[in-house]
Amino acid sequence: VTTGDGYILTLQRVHAPPHGGRHRPDKPGRPVLLQHGVTM
Repeated sequence: VTTGDGYILTLQRVHAPPHGGRHRPDKPGRPVLLQHGVTM
């Protein structure tokens, strides 16, 4: 995953609502990457 992609994903998570951004049924593989980015 490129740095740019990770950055965009992190921004999306922050912008997304806490009750909707937490879990994403649309993309089960994306939330994992988002969590990793936020942890860093």
